[in-house]
Amino acid sequence: GENKDAYDLIYVLQNYGSSIEDVFERLRPLLQSNAAGQALVILERDFRGIDSVGPKRLAEFLGDPSNEALRADAMGSVRALLGLCRESSTG
Repeated sequence: GENKDAYDLIYVLQNYGSSIEDVFERLRPLLQSNAAGQALVILERDFRGIDSVGPKRLAEFLGDPSNEALRADAMGSVRALLGLCRESSTG
């Protein structure tokens, strides 16, 4: 729930491996757990839009809370991961 936590999440999503798909592949074995389900619900809520708490925390941590492009990029990264998680659960 801290600003640095949002930064750490986005850093991993944007820098681990060659794409967000690499992050997803590391997470895939964990997705059936209740804890993973709860985490995905929180990510969905906190990164729903650029004015949601997640993107705001990242921008505040980086010292530029009004930077909409930065917030949009963070939101897009999390939404991409959530999309991959949804796809894997539907088939």
